[in-house]
Amino acid sequence: MFSRQGARLLGRVRNENEEPVGGCPVRIEGETNEYSIVTDPDGKFKAWLRWGSQALLIDCHSELYTETRVAIEVPEIGEFTQDFTVKSR
Repeated sequence: MFSRQGARLLGRVRNENEEPVGGCPVRIEGETNEYSIVTDPDGKFKAWLRWGSQALLIDCHSELYTETRVAIEVPEIGEFTQDFTVKSR
């Protein structure tokens, strides 16, 4: 039986002043597929990720913030939280 191993990421995107950045696309770059999600007005998002090393590309409001690429380590099971900071141009 196939077991889906990975964890749910509860993420939050904020700017350098620790203010939430809503409406921000977050792209998950995986080995076999890619998909994007958008942060809610509080800068929060949820995503299920395969365990191991994963890359996220955060590209919020390009006229205001620089594109941010982040490597994360996803646990084998469960749920984890992580904050991400985007920098002003």
